[in-house]
Amino acid sequence: MPKARRSKFRFLKWAMALVAVLGLLMISVSPDTPPSDPPSAVQLQHFKSVAEQVRDHAGQSTPQSVWLAWKDVDGGAALAARTFGVERIAAFGDPEGAEIRASIPLKFGLWANVRGYVAPNPQGFPAISGRVGWLPIPGFIVRVGIYLVEQWLVWRGVDALRPDGVLHEVRFDKQGAFAKVRLPKDSRLYRTLNEVRSSPVDTAQVIAGYCHLAELQRSAPETALAPHIERAFTDANDAEANRAALVALAMFVVRPDIGAIAGNVRDGIAKCQIGDQGITLLGRQDLAKHWALSAALTAALGPGISEAMGTWKEVADSGAGGSGFSFVDLAADRSGVRTGKQANDPVQAAATSKRLRAANERTLLPVQALALAEGLSEAEFQGRFVDVDSAGYAAMVERIDQVLATN
Repeated sequence: MPKARRSKFRFLKWAMALVAVLGLLMISVSPDTPPSDPPSAVQLQHFKSVAEQVRDHAGQSTPQSVWLAWKDVDGGAALAARTFGVERIAAFGDPEGAEIRASIPLKFGLWANVRGYVAPNPQGFPAISGRVGWLPIPGFIVRVGIYLVEQWLVWRGVDALRPDGVLHEVRFDKQGAFAKVRLPKDSRLYRTLNEVRSSPVDTAQVIAGYCHLAELQRSAPETALAPHIERAFTDANDAEANRAALVALAMFVVRPDIGAIAGNVRDGIAKCQIGDQGITLLGRQDLAKHWALSAALTAALGPGISEAMGTWKEVADSGAGGSGFSFVDLAADRSGVRTGKQANDPVQAAATSKRLRAANERTLLPVQALALAEGLSEAEFQGRFVDVDSAGYAAMVERIDQVLATN
């Protein structure tokens, strides 16, 4: 074997050995983070309060102070877990710093146990380091990664915010985290936060509505979404009743812990709770879940959060191991958001509840939506639309909204 070829072979052998060692260091045989509880009503209320703080401070010439309790940090982690399907995530903090843990399932029963550490910095952006399995990730590598992501976003034309420009001071104590934030009003983050509204949901009405749906399902089972919407809105004629009906419906169609956005419903539904009934929209369970969850989140938290969660859930699905970006799912999300906004509008509330009592599958989601692209991998999505800030993606969303407006 020629000397040059032997050298190349030796290099490849050592490179493969290095990759194997790094893989062994990064992969674990069991998770080190327990499943996270769903965010409580108190945590969600605090999340809305913090979002409103940041939104109200946006556009100021000087950095503005924001304080976040540790329980709110943990609640935010739980909300992120529910958004992206990561069941094991937790956040902790003390005066020395904050830590975020996540256990991500891999194939063959293996796990990636990830930890991120945030150290306080009274002068500017905090020092961040991490660990994947047994492999430490030094702060300078994290810093380089953040810089590369910034440059990539700018290159893609996304209105990225430089972390140094947003956070000007970060401190921790026993109660929570303190930061000074400067957020431009023309940023995507501001536009999302601007949609966050605090719409109280009557806990008693939600419990009664959910138990009503469960009782009727036991006596007269239905698998299509429309009959359950009719049942949920039987006595709803104003915005307050509509909000409770949509949350109860999402608890029934998706999962009961969604009721946390209305308060402590767990004890109230204990005797009537029912399992997953496989409710469908246009013959698909996933579309029924997308529609019901988006409508409930919009009614309780505002359209900005609901739309952002729907969009980034699809982006996450386009990655490795996901089901692919689905514009069909996105259409169901946006139909639910549209209904949630109308149901929560005092002017349209009565007419919306009347319309929902007479709804059928095709008025909830036009059958034309099934012809939209779905199952797109990350590469396929980027090849066609670049990213969610592109003109092509905006045109696709506008097309979906035009189809929904025909109902």
